[in-house]
Amino acid sequence: MVREPVPVIAVACGRPGLGGSVVSALVALAAMAQGARVLWLEAYAPEGGPETLAARVASAGAHDLVVVDAGSRMHGIAAACTLSTECTLLLVVGDARADLAASFAVAKFASNLAYPPALSVVSNRVDPTSGTWAANALANACARFLDRAMAVVGHVPDDPTLAAALAAGMPIADAAHGSPASEAAALLIESLLAPPRFSSFLPAGQ
Repeated sequence: MVREPVPVIAVACGRPGLGGSVVSALVALAAMAQGARVLWLEAYAPEGGPETLAARVASAGAHDLVVVDAGSRMHGIAAACTLSTECTLLLVVGDARADLAASFAVAKFASNLAYPPALSVVSNRVDPTSGTWAANALANACARFLDRAMAVVGHVPDDPTLAAALAAGMPIADAAHGSPASEAAALLIESLLAPPRFSSFLPAGQ
């Protein structure tokens, strides 16, 4: 019997500091709230860890969905995107043109992998108007220059309360509970899990 590939959401940024790690955790928490068994992990093993990302996923037991904080380095992004043939690369963008150029470079790199992931984009920690412009600009560039469709799946607002709680050392599951960022992630995961890609992991009736 052939085992079905486990879906992967690889969350990446064009550069550090755009909030990809927090977005990846919010995505994982939102998917868990939808009823999925989620494995969340970073693309890089802890310092000195010998296991590859694929080995860590394989040893983690049963799960319905893998969410990877893939970071901004091409090596980690490639490792995350090649975990499964059912992978979505979620690019987190701000509103600076330099950030968009770096994010486009990531999308181009991922599109040249042996099994290119589906492409999606979310704006983070910017006002909705600027975020929508940035996400659509990146999607349009991918369509024009890469001939690749990129889904604009949402916007995560700037959330100072969440940022302060995380800075104080509160676990993200507690810090994010009921926050505007968490509410945005709930809408985001609905787009990411929409049929046909992840339809088997949605609760009955959705």
